[in-house]
Amino acid sequence: MGQAIITANIGAGLYRIRPLWDLTALERELVALKVAESEYLALIARAIDTRDQLADAVVLAREAVAAVIQQWQDNLIRRGQEQPGGLLPDPPTDPETGDPWEDPDRAQEAPVLDALNAARTAASLSTVSRDDRLDEACRAHLRYQANTGGIGHLGVYGSKPADRATWAGYYTPDTIHELLTYGATTGAEAAAQMLAGAATEALDAEVTHAGVAHRYADRHPSSYLWAVLVASAAAESGSAGVEDDPAKTAAANTEDALRDITAPERDTLKPMKLAEVVRAFGLAQQKYLAAQKEVERLMAEKLVRLHRIADLEELQDSLEGMAPIDCWCCTYTTTLAVGATVNTMEVPGWYLADGLNKLSTLYTGTESEQTVGWVERSINIAATGTGAAPDYGRLKPAETMTAAAVAYDYALEPGQLKWKPFWRYGIITAKSGNTCTVALNAVDARQLAGEKRRRGGYGSAELDINATATLTNVEISYPPCNGAAFLVDDEVVVEFSGFDRTKPAVVGFRREPRACLTRFSWEQIS
Repeated sequence: MGQAIITANIGAGLYRIRPLWDLTALERELVALKVAESEYLALIARAIDTRDQLADAVVLAREAVAAVIQQWQDNLIRRGQEQPGGLLPDPPTDPETGDPWEDPDRAQEAPVLDALNAARTAASLSTVSRDDRLDEACRAHLRYQANTGGIGHLGVYGSKPADRATWAGYYTPDTIHELLTYGATTGAEAAAQMLAGAATEALDAEVTHAGVAHRYADRHPSSYLWAVLVASAAAESGSAGVEDDPAKTAAANTEDALRDITAPERDTLKPMKLAEVVRAFGLAQQKYLAAQKEVERLMAEKLVRLHRIADLEELQDSLEGMAPIDCWCCTYTTTLAVGATVNTMEVPGWYLADGLNKLSTLYTGTESEQTVGWVERSINIAATGTGAAPDYGRLKPAETMTAAAVAYDYALEPGQLKWKPFWRYGIITAKSGNTCTVALNAVDARQLAGEKRRRGGYGSAELDINATATLTNVEISYPPCNGAAFLVDDEVVVEFSGFDRTKPAVVGFRREPRACLTRFSWEQIS
């Protein structure tokens, strides 16, 4: 049961129609896919950013291993148990107060910034000025890493450099870079390592301000932690939160899983610090790989979604723009207007996309007689002509259904069409008044595209969906003349009232319907 729009009235009950499709599910899925795609673009961007920062953490961890080895070689660590001490303040007093440093770590910061500005000057770039808010963002990150033994750009609550700058009051800069290094024992050495590992960021022409921090952490595998934030100008006010992404979550889960793993002791002379820093390097590598897998998963989902969007849009265009098809009204109805919506009968429950070329003569014996070519498919305009009966809907493309729903419907369809049929085509083999005998056209269950038909052999015959081959004592319901319009050998449309196979009625012609031209009595008409 479907609906169509009349696109042309050829005459004598022959029309061209465009079937109407129920695209509600298709349009709903397209909207959902496009919303998901727009959201995933931001999600993928965040995940890639997380992965890239974790990649930086792997590099930093590798450098930390080298630095701790150097510490070991310099006898800062003896027999794997002693801890290196904090760096001596240089200068010995705080230039701002003239008093000894309250926090000796602060004495190491100015040389780092001086070295970075010297490199910027040598590259013909403007120097960056120090900003207390960025200083605090750096110190907060190093405090967190000193307590957790962490390495890299992901900090407390999974924060990234821009998050920490915002929390410190340095709101939403257009450009921000975090430079980290571990294990260096002087500010100049730390700056050199930062310039070697992140020269592009350190020498970015867009940045104008910097924050610097150093922290000595006896419990951290690298002992000496260094951080610099360089950023463009901050906004006057703003706010920010930490947005989760799958790559960040995967990295955090990997860290939790690996945190309690104790590295085996194979050399009792191996320094404790070296064992810890190597373990930190392995953790950084595993977190990066976990994040990379999440990025790959997101990209795979994106490709699947884009293919689905393209397929649905192509289907939508093809259905909404499909060419009109030829279709006979099963009654002699010649006045259906172009643009009118009509009910259609797809016999026996679907219509064939491919048809047979036919020729018919219209208005035989009149001045309007003409021969027309048309393509016959298993579809007719319903006897009611116009209007939309409540039980008539629109065709629904299977592509908008789930695979399970298609399989379910396909499995049930032959039984439904056999025991609760809609319509059939048949040939009148005998007629008496307003009743007749009809030999139904043979019809087999529909095959899926690409499904192989098996012929011959036990159990391989086509699945016949006619419950019986011949219908007897069939009422002819073709007002006002009913049986008078039909002849033996006419091919007709049989409708089963209420989908009851015991209540068939001939309701019209498959093609070339006849008009009721004979005068009748009121009794006959009633």
